[in-house]
Amino acid sequence: MPFDRLISPARYAASLILLLLQAGCHSGNEVPEVIPDIEKTAVASGDNQSWGTAHNLPLPLRVVVTEGGRPVEGVEVTWSVDSGNGYIAPLIPVTGQDGISTARWGMSLTVGTIHAKATLEGANGSPVIFTATAIPNLPDHVRIAGGDGQTGTVNSQLSEPFVLYVGDQFDNPFPGQQIEWLITSGSGTLSTSLSVSDVAGLAKTTLTLGSTPGDVSVLARFPNAQTGPRATFTATATP
Repeated sequence: MPFDRLISPARYAASLILLLLQAGCHSGNEVPEVIPDIEKTAVASGDNQSWGTAHNLPLPLRVVVTEGGRPVEGVEVTWSVDSGNGYIAPLIPVTGQDGISTARWGMSLTVGTIHAKATLEGANGSPVIFTATAIPNLPDHVRIAGGDGQTGTVNSQLSEPFVLYVGDQFDNPFPGQQIEWLITSGSGTLSTSLSVSDVAGLAKTTLTLGSTPGDVSVLARFPNAQTGPRATFTATATP
């Protein structure tokens, strides 16, 4: 056999290794692709919080990325909210050694249940959905919502109650606010001198006109407040 047709031991070993690798590739023993998992952290995930409109939730949102139960470092998680659901600012978008990514969620301007999500494309459990409830802030203003300017005969009850609306700084209805009602001029009696706004932000009282014809004024305000939100209702008593 000519010398240049001989196969050196090194080339023979390399060829054998290549053949073995090729055989392995077609033997059905391929290593399966590992798909990561994403989920809320077991502790302090930030889900199901309630907070005032336009304010940041006190606790951040947290997810953890794992593979085979082990944390995955260096994976970027996308945080987002739907339209009208406030805003979200990633604090740690790329997972650290603990596999955790976090974000700060600011509430919407309107009250109600809202949602945010953490997305990792191709991961099991993606997207992870978080829920929060935006609640009214402190009561900010009042306005007349019904019953103003009525006329009735003396000693009779007006046909409609006086209705006051209580809103927060974004005009969301504010429930649970006490309202004090005071007759400031004219004669009459009120069905209640202290009422509480309902879930629609409405507080009510009904006026029974006195025996004196003329105008009657009723002041609605926060209890014992000399300043601040207030409204004046009027009615007229006829003979």
